[in-house]
Amino acid sequence: MNKSTVILRGMGYISQPKHWCKDSSAKDSSGIPTLPESRDAYSFCMVGCLQRATKDEGIKHLYETNALDTVSKAANLFRGGSLLSVSTVNDSTRTTHEDVMTIMTLAAFIALSEE
Repeated sequence: MNKSTVILRGMGYISQPKHWCKDSSAKDSSGIPTLPESRDAYSFCMVGCLQRATKDEGIKHLYETNALDTVSKAANLFRGGSLLSVSTVNDSTRTTHEDVMTIMTLAAFIALSEE
């Protein structure tokens, strides 16, 4: 399994603003936090969408793919080289859905270039 597949699949989960969230890895349709792997998960943060994509691809742990490291690299490039966690960037009050999709797209390009 390559990391670009996990990143692209994760992007699909958050492609619409209503399916992206902050302050939790995932939320149900009522906005209540849940696990990304839950069938009730309706919206995801950047980490949560990768966790869900990993599960759906039959991979035990997200860290087996290095997808999170690649998204972290993209997020830090997007934020001008600052060393912030993916969750911190996702949850920032200044981060928009458009920003998240730009970061995920950049991560997919990085992953594809490294494969």
